[in-house]
Parts: sequence; C-alpha cells; structure tokens
Amino acid sequence: MREHLLGYLMGALDASQQREVESAIQDDPRLRQELESLNQALDPLRTELDSYEPPLGLANRTLDVIGSVAGWPDEPRAEDVDQLSPEAVAFQLAFESNHLQEEVAPVPAPLRERNRNSRGRARGAMTPVRENGQDTWNRWDFLDVAVSMALVAAAAMLFFPAIANSRFQARVTACQSNLQSIARTLDTYSENNNGRFVSIPVKGNSAISGVYAPTLLDEGYKTDDKSFFCAGDLVDDEGVRRQIPSLAALTRAQPGPELRHLQHIAGGSYGYNLGYMNGDRYTTVRNARRPRFALVADAPREQGGPSMHHEGRGQNVAFEDGHVEFVPGGAEIDFDDIYLSERGLVEAGLGAHDSVIGSSSSRPVIFAMPVSNVQP
Repeated sequence: MREHLLGYLMGALDASQQREVESAIQDDPRLRQELESLNQALDPLRTELDSYEPPLGLANRTLDVIGSVAGWPDEPRAEDVDQLSPEAVAFQLAFESNHLQEEVAPVPAPLRERNRNSRGRARGAMTPVRENGQDTWNRWDFLDVAVSMALVAAAAMLFFPAIANSRFQARVTACQSNLQSIARTLDTYSENNNGRFVSIPVKGNSAISGVYAPTLLDEGYKTDDKSFFCAGDLVDDEGVRRQIPSLAALTRAQPGPELRHLQHIAGGSYGYNLGYMNGDRYTTVRNARRPRFALVADAPREQGGPSMHHEGRGQNVAFEDGHVEFVPGGAEIDFDDIYLSERGLVEAGLGAHDSVIGSSSSRPVIFAMPVSNVQP
C-alpha cells in the first residue's frame, strides 16, 4: 500500500485505488504518519500547477553529471573498439545513446568479455566483474545510493504531477463535453417554448433546480441520462449505477429519505439556473444568448460556493449563448457569484442579470409566495 501513497496525494490513482488507500490509512496510524510526511514534502510543488516541457538534452546532461560523480567510464577507447565485432560496436552505441527497445538481443560475447574486465561501470547499469573466478556484481557504495535516491525523488516530482495534471485535464474535458450536450439541448428546448428554458415549480416535490434533467428526459429532448453525470459520478460508492429519476417518481415520492435522495440526484453532476425575481414575481430565465450569463455549471456545494468536482480548482460553466468554458478559481464571473444571489443566498436571482446556479436539491424560492405571482 505504501507504493500508492504518492499517487494518492497527486490524484493519480483510479477510484478503486483511492478507496483502498483511504481505508488503509484509517486503519494504520503509521501509514497516516507517512502520508503526512509525504504531503509536507510535496508542498513546494503545489505553488506551481502549470506543466512545462523539459529543456532539450536535459536527460543526457543529467547522466553526464551523475557519471562524472559516480566514476562511470568515458566513451570506449579506440583500441577497445578495434577488438570488438561490428555487431558488438553497434550494440554499445545503441546502449550508450539510450535507444534500446524494451526487448533487445543478447549481449555479444566480445562485449560481455570487455565488461567483465572493465574496472568501472558502463553508464546506466551495474556490470559484472571477475572475483575468484566467478562473475559477481559491483557493490553500491554510499555515493551510488545517494545519487540513485536523488534521481528517484526527482523523477517522482516530475512524473506524478504530470500524470495527475493529465488525468485532471481529461476529467475536465469529459465533463465539458457532457455540459456542452446539455447546453445544446436546453437551447433547443427554449426554441420550442417561447424562448424560455425549463421552468422550476415553486412548490411540490419538483420545486428544485435538478428538475431540468427529468424534464428534458420525460419530454424526449434527451434519450439517455448518462450525459447528466461526470464519468466519476455515474457509479456510487457501492458500485450502483446512478440514474436520473422521472418526474412521476419525484411527484409520488413520500417526504423522507426517498424523496431527499431523488431530489439530490435529479440534476446529476450539474446545477441549473434557479431563475430570478422580477419585482415580486418569480420567473424562468429567457434565452437572450448572453455570453457571460451562467445557465448550467458543475454542481455547487449544498450551501452554495465553488464546485468541488475538480479538486476545488474551478468549475465548468455553460453560458446562455451555448458555449462552455472552465472557469478557474472562485465562482465569480464579471463580479457575479454564479452560486449565490446578490444578497449572498442560494435562491432565485434578484433581477434578470443575477445568475444563480443551484445544486440539484436547491429551491428557487425560500419564502412564502402566492402561486398567482409566478410567471412561466
């Protein structure tokens, strides 16, 4: 399990491995302590999340420095090369230039004899020497161990962040693709409903932000509910496939755990715009194709605030004009917090330009209102 700790900290493990590590560290205090030590050692790396291409020739220059410290021999002497067969010379050049494939031919006999008689080590490998008539391996001294440990640490610092960043970008892109599909569907819906998007009731079991997804499915605008979930959310912790409930299922659910569960998953991985107050009237957002007005986004926390879907580093947002982008950092877009109203609450916006994205179970109206004051 220890070998997975670094990958766990860097987010480089799959979901099952993450759960295994979390279970192990809960049961093993020593593992928790080691995890904390690794976490502290990685703190300097977190100041810079961008990835950069390494300078050209960095690997060869690094090997040259290590070779000079560890006493690796220089290139083969001319008299040594003259004694080798053409095949052995070709093998040596390939070895020295790091162009060997995963499977290589056996070492030619002349080169094997040369390695046995060599006083040093060929670059990048431990070579056998002759002791008491038998082939043995050179022992590593303290300097070898120190250099090797430094190399492993340097490789880990470069390798794991690269994997973590790659997986992070893949998750963001996959969720963006689903969100783009939802945005196109909502645009089509508005074209068929006098320019208005899916409306949210102000009372009843369906008076939640997440009702947009069952509505699109029930009315045939979507035929599959998978696009309402990010890939990591499609299956719950028990391995059960999550599904968007129907409007009928929401309506007939009795108050209690079942209804709360259905309301919690109705919107999938995304939050939907809660509409806005027009004076004392609640109304659904009309499609004006505004490029900076948030319509759907990664679901916020239940109490509002930036989404945690992407490690808290930002959220995917689909805007009213249909385009989708990843907004890094907080939830403000042009000074408008897309997860809270202008008075800092999870509720319908306080005006047509106050965009508020609610979590699936968020209600648009948080105070009593006569039904006659509701506009479609």
